[in-house]
Amino acid sequence: MTKDKKQRIKITTPPGIFIYPKLNQINYGTEKFPVKNGNFEVKVRLDKMHPEFAAFAAKFDPLYEQAKELALLKFGELPVNTRKELKEKNGATGIRLRPALTQEYDEKTEEALATVTVKATMPAGGIIKKGPKAGQVWMRRPAAFDAKGNSIPLFNAQGNPLASAPRIWSGTLGRVSFEVDTNQDGSTGYFVTSDGTYGVRLSLQGVKLLRLADAQQATASSMGFGDEEEGFEYSPDEMSTDESDQTAATSQVPGISGDF
Repeated sequence: MTKDKKQRIKITTPPGIFIYPKLNQINYGTEKFPVKNGNFEVKVRLDKMHPEFAAFAAKFDPLYEQAKELALLKFGELPVNTRKELKEKNGATGIRLRPALTQEYDEKTEEALATVTVKATMPAGGIIKKGPKAGQVWMRRPAAFDAKGNSIPLFNAQGNPLASAPRIWSGTLGRVSFEVDTNQDGSTGYFVTSDGTYGVRLSLQGVKLLRLADAQQATASSMGFGDEEEGFEYSPDEMSTDESDQTAATSQVPGISGDF
């Protein structure tokens, strides 16, 4: 594996249904499972029959191979006892893929459904630990666009939620753009020594909103896919605004609109 820094791989999902998205404000988790410094996240349900799905899913195959290469290398560095325990648990190689796409099943029949889910997260901020900027605070916010590709500001320049921003509820139809995380040495993938699993981590970049759901929406119609050109179109004039909203940045992640 090369130590040269690789260009991060960007992937955008087909249209899918958002599940409990946390995009309008920072998610700090729960008292039992806190999220240090907070994050943003979205899980999206995708239809495997959608015409874009096969090409989307195929993009993960070479990434899994790179992650497997890393996992085998790390596995070989483990103590003998640990390697033997993992082989008993995971089979001859001792490692097991944790796919980014999670198959869904019918709760009653336990049969596989024609849907999968994929989840991406974005850290909300932190403190730079090394280099000339060590000690400085950094901040990130997800970008959002409507069906026409127009930017939808969700936060102002200070990183605070905008009252004028549309609420992104569960059931919203949209696309998710994410990057595949790379390690410091440029390799792709992660390996968990405790259970021998490996895979790739997905870093949320932004979302494209095709149809908004409201807080009470929970109908079967929210599962359908519509024509993107007939989808939600953002109009700031239709949203309530206040003076502080005028400081909003037009996009929190520059250049991401081309990924949709």
